[in-house]
Amino acid sequence: MFMPQITFNWEFISAIQTMLPNYIPSVISDTPQVIKGMLLSPGDWILSSPDDNIRIVFQAQKVDYIINTNIEYTQDIVSTLANNCNQIFKRIMEITGMRASRLAIAPTLEYKGDTTLFKNFVNKIYAKNTFKESKVDNCDFSQVFRVDEEINGKQFIVNYLSKFYVATPIVVVNGINTIQEVNMVDFDINTFVNPEYSFDTNATSDFFQKGAGFCSEFLLWYIGE
Repeated sequence: MFMPQITFNWEFISAIQTMLPNYIPSVISDTPQVIKGMLLSPGDWILSSPDDNIRIVFQAQKVDYIINTNIEYTQDIVSTLANNCNQIFKRIMEITGMRASRLAIAPTLEYKGDTTLFKNFVNKIYAKNTFKESKVDNCDFSQVFRVDEEINGKQFIVNYLSKFYVATPIVVVNGINTIQEVNMVDFDINTFVNPEYSFDTNATSDFFQKGAGFCSEFLLWYIGE
């Protein structure tokens, strides 16, 4: 959710902890830090769940709600993410009295299947996919579609972004740190940048109630062929 930065202050933390009573605040000071792949600047701060699998990150101009999980994709999982975003972002807006300028839902998936099949899938997407009788041999590309969607009774342009890429996490194999290539897919459904766009709690609720459907429809468009 994009909005003016919410600075670290105990009054706000006390108010949000009525919904998240066991979440632990921490603030970035002095120098930028990379925390779980996210570059944070001095003044940014985080509310973390006790197991550190859920984080609410407060940065300049936006608030991110992040769940780290390792379970098979289902629409119910994305529905849970969307519902949590809805409840937490609405509460933040109620506490601060601020509106959002943009809204987004962005699940990241890891492809666990055969890499050859994944490359075949990539070649189906590319219209121009052969050079000197050789097919596209990587899984690194992105696409954006801009679609008119109704949110709370009004029309907004919504970006449907897909990004396919290879990540190289370090995993422990037989006690040795090893770099492993994994195929990843990001789906980022977000409202278009427009200074005239403004979302109150009702519009925010409607966006996230529809969010799981947006994600499912976009994913099925790819894999349903």
